[in-house]
Amino acid sequence: MAKNPKKNKNETTEIDELEEIKKMSIHEKLMNIKFELLDCEIKKSGHNQYGKFDYHELKDILPPVNRLCKKYRCLTHADFPDTEQVILTLINVDNPEDTISVHSPRPPLRELQRMNIIQSEGSYQTYMRKYSYMAMFDITEPDSIDALPTEEPPKNNNTNNNPNTTRKKTNSKPVKQVPKPACYDSVVAKCHELYPDRECDRKLLNSVSFKMMKSNELTSQEREDFYNYLFPKS
Repeated sequence: MAKNPKKNKNETTEIDELEEIKKMSIHEKLMNIKFELLDCEIKKSGHNQYGKFDYHELKDILPPVNRLCKKYRCLTHADFPDTEQVILTLINVDNPEDTISVHSPRPPLRELQRMNIIQSEGSYQTYMRKYSYMAMFDITEPDSIDALPTEEPPKNNNTNNNPNTTRKKTNSKPVKQVPKPACYDSVVAKCHELYPDRECDRKLLNSVSFKMMKSNELTSQEREDFYNYLFPKS
């Protein structure tokens, strides 16, 4: 009678490791995936020209995450149950009732530039899935802070209270204070919608307001008021 072939050391180790993984809870599996992702050099194929930094796209994140999910016998599932949120769930294949989820709010759907409503929905879902994966697996990238226009406080030149102190006179004129236009919030929101991975600085906001005027989302007067607010004259 033929004897069963002996298993080599590597095969035994792999079997033991698999058995240990099967016994893990979803929280243990997620902890191990996060830890191993630290050693993965996840490329950043996106580039922010204004902020001068690179960022992750969904296609960069999925390959290493999916490989580790297969190793630790997990399944990710993104669900869009309504128009207000996306739910990313990590499922333990060895115990499907053992799950952990991340809930992320989503912005109101609007038709994006050069896209129909279906294409816009697809773009929204891609971005929401990306940020949900980043939240689930603690994947970080540079923060994008909006450089919104603000008025600088006046400088106090009274460094000496002596009335006999000679002060140099200048011919500079104070910048005219322009009130914030009513359309300001809508232009900023449109900027975030069109360029979610770019910094909404004055130059970009100005470009967006011009596009909105061309598409009849702003009147010419609203566009002029917005421009004067961004670039006040002396």
